[in-house]
Amino acid sequence: MNRRPSKLLLCLSLFVLLTLTALGTLAAQAPALPAKPVPGEGAAGEWLGILDVGAAKLRLGLHVEKKEDGSLGAVLDSIDQGAKIPVEAAVFERRALRLDLKAIGASYEGALNADGSVLEGTWSQGGQKLPLKFHRLEQAFALRRPQVPQGPFPYETREVTFRSEAGNVRLAGTLLLPEGKGPFPAVALVSGSGPQDRDETMMGHKPFLVLADALARRGIASLRWDDRGAAASEGDHFGSTLDDFAADARAAVAFLRSCPEVNRNAVGIAGHSEGGLIAPMAVAAETSDRSVAFLVLLAPPGEPLRPLLLRQAQAFYRLQGLDPALIERTLAAQSEDLALIADPAVTAGRLEETLRERAAVRRKQFSDEERAQLRIDAAAIDRAIQAAKTAWFRSLVRQDPAVYLRQVKIPVLALFGDKDLQVDAQVNAEAVRTALAAAGNPAAEVHILPGLNHLFQHAKTGGLDEYATIEETFAPEALAMIGDWIVARRFNTERREHASRAYGAQPVGSDLVEDLHYAGERHLLLVRTSMELQK
Repeated sequence: MNRRPSKLLLCLSLFVLLTLTALGTLAAQAPALPAKPVPGEGAAGEWLGILDVGAAKLRLGLHVEKKEDGSLGAVLDSIDQGAKIPVEAAVFERRALRLDLKAIGASYEGALNADGSVLEGTWSQGGQKLPLKFHRLEQAFALRRPQVPQGPFPYETREVTFRSEAGNVRLAGTLLLPEGKGPFPAVALVSGSGPQDRDETMMGHKPFLVLADALARRGIASLRWDDRGAAASEGDHFGSTLDDFAADARAAVAFLRSCPEVNRNAVGIAGHSEGGLIAPMAVAAETSDRSVAFLVLLAPPGEPLRPLLLRQAQAFYRLQGLDPALIERTLAAQSEDLALIADPAVTAGRLEETLRERAAVRRKQFSDEERAQLRIDAAAIDRAIQAAKTAWFRSLVRQDPAVYLRQVKIPVLALFGDKDLQVDAQVNAEAVRTALAAAGNPAAEVHILPGLNHLFQHAKTGGLDEYATIEETFAPEALAMIGDWIVARRFNTERREHASRAYGAQPVGSDLVEDLHYAGERHLLLVRTSMELQK
C-alpha cells in the first residue's frame, strides 16, 4: 500500500511539481532555537534545528535513541512540512554524529560541543551543503494545537470499516454519534488531495477531527476515513482516479444510511479542496437512488483544474517575490505540461519520455540562478515526472467541476477563505455560483469568509508557510456556520419528509429542496451568521 503523505491539498502541474518543496515551505517565520540548550552526554536525546535554505526556514526535530545492542536509531521530523523522515543509519563516533537519510537523498554530519548541548555541522542534499545546528532539548518539540479535542467527549466514537465498490477496497474510519436520541443527520467527510488520514492531518493540524468534534456537539453524526492507500485503509492511492474516490464517498454515505442511529434521509457529504470536487462527482454519479441529501463544499474548485493550478502557482510565485518575467515563462511551461498530462491519448511511457525531453530543453532556457529560485534539480524533476504519470494526477487535471455542479439540485453550502492562495476565492466562488444556478438549484449558498486561508485558519498572507506556524486549526466562525446550516437542513428535512408522506412529493435529495419554512430558516441563519462575523 502507498503510504506517502501529501503536503498540498491540491497538487500542481509538472513544472509546479518541480518546485513542490519550495511552494510547500516558503519562508516560515520559524522561532529561534532555544537560547540555553540542555547539556548532555552522547547523541541520544531530543534535538531541534532550523535549516535555512534562503527562502525557507524549516524546523527539524531529531529524535536519537540508543538501542539494546548499543547502536543508534533516529527519526527526523520536518515540523513545518508535517513529515517524519526515517534515518537509515545513525553513527556517533569521536563526538561526531552522522545521519544518512536515503529516502530523501540527504545526509548530516555534526560535531558535539564540549557540554553536549549543541550539534553543529552540515546538511547535504541535492548537491547543496548548508549549515545546520541542533540544540538539545529536555523533551521533544511539539506544535501547539489548542483546538485538538480533549476528553471526556459528549458523543460516542466507533472504529469502523466499510468497502468501496471501486476495486472492493476496505476503508477504515471513525464514526462519531452524538449523545441523545437519534436518528441524527450525518456527514461523510472527504479530504483533499493526496493520501490523507481520517483526520486530514497536516503539519500537526487535524482539521477533520476538529470539524467532526464540532458537528457531534451540535447533534450531527459524521464518518471520516483514511483515504485508500493511507494509514489503515487498503488500496493504491496514486493508482486510483477521482472516480474511485467518488465511489469511496458514496460507500461512506451508504454506510451512514445503514446505521440505525442515523437519519437515512439526512446524510450529506462535506468535502475540502479536492474533496469539494469529489463530493459533487459522487452526487452526479447517483442514478435512481438519490441518497445524498446535501453538500458542504470547503474551498472547492469551481473552475477547470488546469487554469486553477496555473493560478495557484502564479499566486505562490508572486508571494515568493519572483520576477514577473520569470513567472510568465514558468507558467507558459506549466501550461504546456498540463495539456500533455491531461491528454488521454498519451500513454504513461510516452508522457515520461516527452517530459524528460522538455526538462532537458528547459535546462538551457532557464539559467542556473532561475532554476535555483524555482528550486529545480535532477532529483526534483524525477519526482515530478513520477507523480505526473499517476492515474490520480492525470484524472485530476482533466476535471471541470462545473460538469458535476450543474447536475446538483440538493442543498449546497460552499465556503471560501479570501486569503486562499490554493483555490482563488473570487474566481472559484463565482464559478460555483454560476454552475449551481445553471442547475436551477434554489437552495445553494456560497460565502467568502474574510481573513481565512485554504485550511480556514485566520491568516496574514495565506502562504503555505503559515499553515504550520498558525496555532488555530479551524476558524470558529466557519465551524459555527457549517453547524448552523446543517442543523437548519435537519429541521427542514423533517418537514419535507412529512410533506412527502402527506402529498406524495418526491423524497429528500430530489428537486424539491425549498419551501416556505426553509426560506424563513435560511433568512434567520444568514442574520445569525452576519451577527457572529461582526462580533
